[in-house]
Amino acid sequence: MTGADIVERMVIYHECQIHSRLPVILRIDVFGGICHGARVEMMRASPKRTPFGICFLAACILAAAGRGGAMAGPAGDPPFTTVEQVRGITPGQADRHHPVHLRGVVTFSDWNADQAMFLQDQTASIYVKLTSAGDLPVGEEVEVDGTTTAGDFVPYVNAVQISRLGLKPLPEPRRVSYEQLASGKEDSQWVEVSGVVRSVMESTKNRTRVDLLVNGQRLSALVGRLDTTNAQRLVYATVRVRGVCRTGFNSKRQLRAPYLSVSSSADIAVGVPAPGNPVEVPMASLLKFNSEGYYGRRVQVRGVVTEQKGSSLFLQDHDATLYVKSQQSTPVVPGDVVKVIGFPVLGQYAPVLEDAVFQVVGHETPPEAVEVGTEQLLTEYYDLALVRVRARLINHVDRYDEQVLVLEAENLILSAHLDSDKADSRIRELQNGSELELTGVCLARPVENWNPSLPSHPEAFQLMLRSADDVVVLNNPPWWSLNRLCWALGMLSVALLAGFAWVFVLDRRVRQQTGIIQQKIQREAVLEERTRIAREFHDTLEQELAAITIQLDTVAAQFSDAPGVARQLLELARNMSRRSLFEARRSVWDLRSHLLENSNLVTALAEVTKLLAGSAHLQIGVQTTGQPRKLAALVENNLLRISQEALTNALKHARASQIAIKLNYEPDRVRLRVCDDGIGFDTACHATSYGGHFGLLDMSERAGKIGGTFSVVSAPGQGTEIMVAVADKGAAESAVAPQKSRDEDVSAA
Repeated sequence: MTGADIVERMVIYHECQIHSRLPVILRIDVFGGICHGARVEMMRASPKRTPFGICFLAACILAAAGRGGAMAGPAGDPPFTTVEQVRGITPGQADRHHPVHLRGVVTFSDWNADQAMFLQDQTASIYVKLTSAGDLPVGEEVEVDGTTTAGDFVPYVNAVQISRLGLKPLPEPRRVSYEQLASGKEDSQWVEVSGVVRSVMESTKNRTRVDLLVNGQRLSALVGRLDTTNAQRLVYATVRVRGVCRTGFNSKRQLRAPYLSVSSSADIAVGVPAPGNPVEVPMASLLKFNSEGYYGRRVQVRGVVTEQKGSSLFLQDHDATLYVKSQQSTPVVPGDVVKVIGFPVLGQYAPVLEDAVFQVVGHETPPEAVEVGTEQLLTEYYDLALVRVRARLINHVDRYDEQVLVLEAENLILSAHLDSDKADSRIRELQNGSELELTGVCLARPVENWNPSLPSHPEAFQLMLRSADDVVVLNNPPWWSLNRLCWALGMLSVALLAGFAWVFVLDRRVRQQTGIIQQKIQREAVLEERTRIAREFHDTLEQELAAITIQLDTVAAQFSDAPGVARQLLELARNMSRRSLFEARRSVWDLRSHLLENSNLVTALAEVTKLLAGSAHLQIGVQTTGQPRKLAALVENNLLRISQEALTNALKHARASQIAIKLNYEPDRVRLRVCDDGIGFDTACHATSYGGHFGLLDMSERAGKIGGTFSVVSAPGQGTEIMVAVADKGAAESAVAPQKSRDEDVSAA
């Protein structure tokens, strides 16, 4: 046997010798395996030495000290010995598992329900978690060794060891009000409350729930070993109930509601017995003024069931309506006539009967639903009444226990509720946007922060549907629903984006091809211009220079033998050089259209004829008919070049003395005629005329380039006439607009 095995109070005596010759006896007080300190008492003893006894004594001391060290608090703190000490620490300190040694009386114990008991000492009461099965009787005095735990609301004790010391009378409970219970300070305390029993019903774990009205507030008491049938006599009786105050709390250690744990019916004392039969009151008279008043009194009413929601009923008797709150699960159907006993209380708009019991006494045709509009719903008159409304479905919520239809009726939002076990495919397949006719019990909801002293209309409404037959589809939604419209807009947007992307890519390709074509046209224009210049140089400068060279060679050969002839040849070479200079200047003009840069075609032709007439000593006239106007740059440039080419051919090949240029401006076209009185030529063999020059071919190509017509009229000895006609699109379009305006004016007139 060691100190660790000692569970009862014992004293160990042993004789030992301290210092030299002083015999003493050591007395070690060990309680419950915890060494509270060794008391050393000097006692006379024989001088006999017992080494084995000394060793045994040392082992006992070490074992007791080790057991005490294991139960010691942090840093060797002593254990808590009162309940008040445990309740005074914080949750963080309680979670350090401080040792506890308490002694008190059991006020409540239920292993099946809690695996715990409540212990009260001289300071307070506390929850003690048990580690072994079995109930301790109420009134048992015990000693508890254990550690602290934070708990979910208040610190409690985890018992390690419990010592039973025998039965003891329970302390007097503290009488408290509901406000004191709701403060949370009375948690786990042995208390007594007074109130009126409102209902008695079976609960879980072999307990009976007794609901009390204490200081106008509901308080539940869970009573063990109470016969529910006999306990019904307690309803509406004024009683005193003794028990342990318990608390319901949330996950944040916050109080939700107090309740009582009561050991048995012996802890319930009836102060004022329940009256006999409840007073029978017409439903329409509930909460109306009378000399006695019905509030808080148990009454009996009679009505027809319009709907049952769980264990609650909705009753109607003509225009009177009533909401019945009950714990009774007896099923009823609309049309059942029931007799109800309960306590009337103030509802939001209509009376409510609480803690009711009912009995079916007959059946009749259910009341007819009243068809109402939104303006009527906005009054509280139809609260709890069976109504019929028309509305449009805007949403359908499928919950696990009920179907919820969100409705809109003339800018009023309301909801309809139907239990899922009563719903069928007709309800689940309803489409948003459908026009519906619904029948159900109307529940009006007041505005937030409702003030009964101020008039106010309901803020929201609910319809309690009885079955799927209460929903009738009047009109299905249009095919173009919001969902389909969104899909269509989305697809159209995608198509538009794809179209824009295609147009962008196509435009990019067109720009690339246009650039390539422009480059090709520019290259062809350059090549064409080079070909023309080559023709010019071959027909003019090259031949003229060759002729000049031949003349100069002849002059050099005959200068000594025939000076006269040499002078004539030299004069001829000089004239030929002038013509070559003229041809070179004309080629430069052909390369640069400076005459048209700052003037029109008429002015440019006048300048060209003036220059040629002065150098060739012949008459050249320019005649203009019609109103001169600015032509397209390409048209003016080519007409000028054709005129220059015709003048050049007349000077070089036709040996003309007079040349006439006629420019005729017609409304929709321009005609150019160049006439000379030269030698002419046969147009049938014009390819070889003028010595094979390229003049006619060049003029024809230029006329074709500007979309014009080119013709030549000539005969040997009768001169030559060059004719070009070009359509003026700009003049034609400008002439159409005034004519259209005049036609419109005539029509209006």
